Amino acid sequence: MIDWFVKKRKITLLFFVMVVLVGGLSFLQLPQKEVPAIDPPVGQITTVYPGASSEQVEAAITDPLEESLLEVENSNTISSVSSPGFSSVTVELEEDLPDTEAVWNDVSQIITNTSSSFPENAENPVLDNDLSVQGLSIYQITLENEELMPQVDELLTQWRSEFVSLPGISDIGVQGAFEPELRFVMDADAMSENNISSNQIIGALNGENNTTPPGEWETDEKQRVTYDSFDEVSEWDTLPVGSTEEGDVIRLGEVAGVERTYQSVENTVAFEGEPALSLTFFFK
Repeated sequence: MIDWFVKKRKITLLFFVMVVLVGGLSFLQLPQKEVPAIDPPVGQITTVYPGASSEQVEAAITDPLEESLLEVENSNTISSVSSPGFSSVTVELEEDLPDTEAVWNDVSQIITNTSSSFPENAENPVLDNDLSVQGLSIYQITLENEELMPQVDELLTQWRSEFVSLPGISDIGVQGAFEPELRFVMDADAMSENNISSNQIIGALNGENNTTPPGEWETDEKQRVTYDSFDEVSEWDTLPVGSTEEGDVIRLGEVAGVERTYQSVENTVAFEGEPALSLTFFFK
């Protein structure tokens, strides 16, 4: 058999080339993932604190847990999200530990000891170290100056369409970001001069953007009300809110000002104790 292959060199060479080509094509067609399906040493600690604001959750639940978990020798990173009534702390251990289960036992004991000082109406923390991270990747962006968060949020919004257009990415979630909104500042003098009431303006806004009624008013020379919106600021100035006796249209820009601002953060995100934005990439 070997002698036959030696004598038929052309056939042997052709056979060898075919094997290489088939092998190469098979390799290229294998499914590949940038984030492979693995069992990483990651655990999530969730705590329910009914009725508490995100600030209260952070002070009473999240911060004590993070400080206590710093005692874990083999921890790699610690990140957290504090939401109204809910705390989530994620602990990532070092890879290739000889006894991961022993480390998780230490983490569980630390959680139990720390939770003894939690408020009475806070539920017991739950540790889940059997997480499946297939199909998503989480990154944290930290800033030394929190005032830059709104600018970073606007930049991420611009990048969003570019990220989701990349092969394999279906969506992006952002936590800890300032939520943009439009604030309408009503000029009492201009409203009186044009015989326009606040109810007329609110009605026009409701009809235009299907917004909700205002939650708070400030009593001064101007009345203020806030609506969630993502339309261009300049477009609102042309919104009709009434008409004069002669039938001329009175527009919003004549009786109120519009400015873009940001809501306070409901979900507080921290990475290694520093304020952060959490980016979650969902893969197809």
